[in-house]
Amino acid sequence: MVTTPLACEELVLATAPGGSRSAPGDLSGLSLVDFPAGWAIREVVDRAFADRRVSLEADDLTAAASLVRAGLAACVLPASAAARFPEVTARRFAAPPLWQLAATHREEPPAPVAAVLAHLG
Repeated sequence: MVTTPLACEELVLATAPGGSRSAPGDLSGLSLVDFPAGWAIREVVDRAFADRRVSLEADDLTAAASLVRAGLAACVLPASAAARFPEVTARRFAAPPLWQLAATHREEPPAPVAAVLAHLG
C-alpha cells in the first residue's frame, strides 16, 4: 500500500460573525462544537488542541456551522470548509495545524483509481 498526498490546508477557528480575524492560541476557555470520535477531522483537532473543551457534537458541517452562526460554540475546521459558510468568521491561528488529505491505495492502482488520483492530484 502507498499513500498519495492530495491536498493540505490550514485549520481555522470558525466563530460567530464579527470580531478579530486571528484565533487565540489556547482554546480551553471556549465552548466548541466538534465532530464524532473516529472522524479524521476530530483526530487532527484532538492532536492539535488536546486541552480544548468540547461542549457540543455534530455529525454534519452544516449543523456545526449553524451552531457557530448562532453563537453557541466555535468550531475548528479546514479553511475550505469554513469558506463554505460566509455567515461565520474564519479566524487564523498564528501557527495553524494542517489538514492533510491523502489516498491510500495499492502501489499499482486499477485504472479507475489511477484516473481518480490523476483528477484529484
